[in-house]
Amino acid sequence: MSMRSQCKCIFCLRSDRVFTKEAHIIPESGSNEKLIIPAGYECDECNEGFSVIEQHVLRTSPGQFFRVAFVGKTKRGKAPTSSIKGGNLRRVQSPERGT
Repeated sequence: MSMRSQCKCIFCLRSDRVFTKEAHIIPESGSNEKLIIPAGYECDECNEGFSVIEQHVLRTSPGQFFRVAFVGKTKRGKAPTSSIKGGNLRRVQSPERGT
């Protein structure tokens, strides 16, 4: 979408930017594939800026616990893992206990 004159970013309120990307309300790497703001509501610059923040949060301890607990598979089709001080976390499927 490149209707810049008709778009206004809901975050920075600017309309003189590029609006080509859709935005995930919760990061895609945090198990969200459906909650999306269509292109035209968030400018690409804000989208990229929030992405940096989101990735930082998902790489910290609480974010790592969240990914291992709630993300079934990564984009590469693997179970999420996490290295934290003192050990590693990984998602394990068990027929007796679930995840």
